[in-house]
Amino acid sequence: MGEHARRIEALQQALTANGCIGAVVAATDQMRYLVGWAEPPGERMLALAVPAIGSPSLLVPALYEDDARARVHGVPVASWHDSVGWTGEMAAMLDGWTKGVVAIDDELAAGHLLSLQAMLPGTSWKPLGWLMATLRGVKSADEIARMERSAQVADSVFETIVTEFRPGVSEREVQSRIMDEFSRRAASSAWAIVCFGPNTALPHHHSGDRRLQAGDMVILDLGCCFDGYQSDITRTGCYGRPTDEAREVYAIVHEAHMAVMAAARPGVTCESVDAAAREVIRRHGYGDRFIHRTGHGIGLSTHEPPNLVEGDMTEIRPGMCFSNEPGIYLTGRFGVRIENIITVVPDGARSLNAPAPSMLPDWSGDDLL
Repeated sequence: MGEHARRIEALQQALTANGCIGAVVAATDQMRYLVGWAEPPGERMLALAVPAIGSPSLLVPALYEDDARARVHGVPVASWHDSVGWTGEMAAMLDGWTKGVVAIDDELAAGHLLSLQAMLPGTSWKPLGWLMATLRGVKSADEIARMERSAQVADSVFETIVTEFRPGVSEREVQSRIMDEFSRRAASSAWAIVCFGPNTALPHHHSGDRRLQAGDMVILDLGCCFDGYQSDITRTGCYGRPTDEAREVYAIVHEAHMAVMAAARPGVTCESVDAAAREVIRRHGYGDRFIHRTGHGIGLSTHEPPNLVEGDMTEIRPGMCFSNEPGIYLTGRFGVRIENIITVVPDGARSLNAPAPSMLPDWSGDDLL
């Protein structure tokens, strides 16, 4: 049995255990996980139907039929034409799903869900995401190897870009260079957040026209999809000699970052790992300036459950992968964030990225790293 067949079988077992008669999976990373393929269909319906008992089937718009048949193995493919519509084919696929609970992909378009509900009036519906999270949370050795390769690509791009800073370069220009470097390394997709000066206090700043000046704090948050799996790193530096305050804040964030490495291990909860990082920052008086979760799950998707955050009581298991990204943000002044991707191993945690510097680096000089 191939990997994708095993994953579908695991989903069917989970559906049965949770009292569901089946699941409808949209063209999302959930579908990629189950059959190894998905394409954004725009407004068109593209869905995988997985009954709790029986064989799954895939419905695609006719313009995707040849691609789906070539790339999806072991799952029958049906297609629909724009002139006819998708509901007839879908009704045939869901024949027998008359009463019970159907798990529905959280990212399925609302209009498509309304059509399905009208098609199956005797059923009730629940989100699929929580159930898929239990299947996808623990990565196989092959998945972790792919994530490590993606992490190495991100590290390599950072190491290239950090040597190119010059006074007057804009955030957007650096962002463009990062995308160029990911493309050169054959990443299938990529993204970057570039922040200079006070913009580093905005965790999800939209890179713009601000130009680099001497003394600016700099944050690079970047990642890609490589070999199907995601990377995500953040590095903070200073273009010029850092202030004592900036050095102090960086040291606190680095301490919190390392506290995550010490706390993340099998058997503890996601919430407790978040608390370990948060306690370091709180103890130093910046608790109210750590304004986001400590980390998110990562794999096929950049953000996926579970999360290192208060209230997430998921028990950590070997093979789970998370971002480790504590931060401190001083509004209008500067911010610091340090992020690596970590995987949980039997005796603790291992970083998939090169370690971040323990002291705030000056990215204007010869000793850049």
